[in-house]
Amino acid sequence: MRTALLMVLTCWPLLGLSGEEILPNYIEVQGPTISPDGKSVVFNVAHRTDAKGVIGGAVTLLDLDKGTTRKLLKGRLGRPVKLADSNSSRLPVRYAEAWYGFSWSPNGEAVFAAVIENKGFTVWKIPVGSENARRICSLPEGLCQRPRACPDGSYVMFRDAITHDLFRIAPGGGTLTRLTKTGDVHPLGYDWAPDGKHIYCSRGYMREDKVCGIWRMNADGTGAELLLDNHYGRSMAVSPFGKHIAFTEETYDPGNKLLIYRLGDNKPVLLADKANLYLSWHPRSDVLFYTDDKGLHEWRASTGSSRLLLSCEKCYFPAARPDGEQVLFLKKEQKSTCLWRLDVASGKTEQLYPKP
Repeated sequence: MRTALLMVLTCWPLLGLSGEEILPNYIEVQGPTISPDGKSVVFNVAHRTDAKGVIGGAVTLLDLDKGTTRKLLKGRLGRPVKLADSNSSRLPVRYAEAWYGFSWSPNGEAVFAAVIENKGFTVWKIPVGSENARRICSLPEGLCQRPRACPDGSYVMFRDAITHDLFRIAPGGGTLTRLTKTGDVHPLGYDWAPDGKHIYCSRGYMREDKVCGIWRMNADGTGAELLLDNHYGRSMAVSPFGKHIAFTEETYDPGNKLLIYRLGDNKPVLLADKANLYLSWHPRSDVLFYTDDKGLHEWRASTGSSRLLLSCEKCYFPAARPDGEQVLFLKKEQKSTCLWRLDVASGKTEQLYPKP
């Protein structure tokens, strides 16, 4: 298990280690996720804490109106460890893995996160009003990844990074249910239907015939149905009314094709040739936000058209407030990755964290 964990950490795109080392005094904001009421955003902050290579950080809550912050969960990674292949990795000591974002409970009282511990990746429930954060799930031979709370609050779904399958558990812990047994669900390729009765996922990249597809199944994993064949969504997001699925596909050129699939249609529609993986629907309307090498865009289902909201080469991870007036995003700088806010009407931007 320890060997498997270190192998995953070596190639895992997290903690600022995706192809590069975090620099001294480097701060990276990860996975901003807006609360259901739109008043707060939760994110992880990664930074180097001393000259010996210890990386620390904290799950942080930011009040979007007052500008105040509060730490919900502190964590750190251990010092570098040399592996047999001479690659450098780190022994985990409790640390939230937020590269793929967090997931709020529908009532906004807690956040679910994948947390790296000595025993591997586990699922934690982190209340925002208390310090009673606790582990609700761990897999003895697996690594829990990217938990997603059901819209009705009844379950939390996550992916095992070892088997590449989906599991679910009650938000307070308890009996674990395995939802898939295919071994080929992508880390960003699954989402709940808005009513919580179905799950959508992209799978098939391990099939010998190389035929990939987007599937729908019941919330308990039964009744799997192929909706769209010959398409493998690296990332996926279901619209708030359940009528559209946005997904990306890897291309030979840098970047990913972004497509929109309207349920019931024969084929998806291409939106962008080189989009980033992180997609976000407006929580209350069929408006999709995405980024590419040109900047931050929105696509409206009502018109079927896109528009550029902000020119920005190194922006990603968009997230809209429920009122639709502001969109948060991450922007990569030379020595930091910061959280920014865009006022849609005026086009003005503001750096939220860390404060300039």
